[in-house]
Amino acid sequence: MIPSQILGSGAASLLVQSIVGTGATGLTALGNNQATALQLPASNNLITAAAAATGFKLPKCEAGAEVWVRNDGGNAVTAYPFEAAGVTIIGAASFAVGNTKTVCFKAITDTYWATLLSA
Repeated sequence: MIPSQILGSGAASLLVQSIVGTGATGLTALGNNQATALQLPASNNLITAAAAATGFKLPKCEAGAEVWVRNDGGNAVTAYPFEAAGVTIIGAASFAVGNTKTVCFKAITDTYWATLLSA
């Protein structure tokens, strides 16, 4: 979907954001665990700086939610669920995203994130 076409049809700006999502660029991965990782600010995210062993935190896991992350930070980063317990990313407590990789996180249930990782 193209946001300008939806806006052109008369849809309100907040409605368009809920349909196509929001974007954030220039993000810096932070922390080395779930409690200290960067909280992602948008549904489409571009990490451009990442020290070794840093990461990011997904939003609250709600069935149907979708989050995209591109890592151009120079190092691999670690993804963590927002929730400290009870939610997994493909069955694990965290998920590694290599440098120059793109990943889509899809909440299959309120407790399970699935992933689609670029080659």
